[in-house]
Amino acid sequence: MDNEHQGVQGYNYNSADCFACHPQGRKEGAFNHATSNFVLVGEHLTADCIQCHQSGYSNTPTICSDCHITNYNSAVNPNHQALGLSTDCSTCHTPSSDWQPATFPQHNQVYQLLGRHAEIANNCARVVTMVIIQQHLINVLDVIKVILIQQSIQIIRQRVFLQLVNNATHLLIGHHLHSIMPQPVLHF
Repeated sequence: MDNEHQGVQGYNYNSADCFACHPQGRKEGAFNHATSNFVLVGEHLTADCIQCHQSGYSNTPTICSDCHITNYNSAVNPNHQALGLSTDCSTCHTPSSDWQPATFPQHNQVYQLLGRHAEIANNCARVVTMVIIQQHLINVLDVIKVILIQQSIQIIRQRVFLQLVNNATHLLIGHHLHSIMPQPVLHF
């Protein structure tokens, strides 16, 4: 490795590669990301050059979604597509490996963060997890309500049936007793 290039990200001594940064083959006019329209920050600092420059160095995209649309499409917390969030990652994210910290400046369009909610504005995962748990509990309670209603209906049917049987029994026994008992003879 050439000592002058130590610390230069992605440096690999290979004569053909040299011309990517030194188009005239001289030190002057060498490419420097720090002075380009795409300054390397966050995870971009540790990415291998080939990750972004698979098709060479000319016309490499500088728009987030050109490289990160798969991340955008697969995001579920929150679901970027469903909410119609911007594909400009920098609107909410810093270029870090886990996309954290993240903000959600459009949140008030979905749900206004006031009072205690404003205090937890950037803790989406916790809030979303709580909402999911709450929704599951509501679903479980709905199932329990249905079961209880079905059981109540069954109990009512059983009680009505038993009452009908009891009434019929009394009628039959009363009628039967009346028919077998001697009728009093009234003398005037």
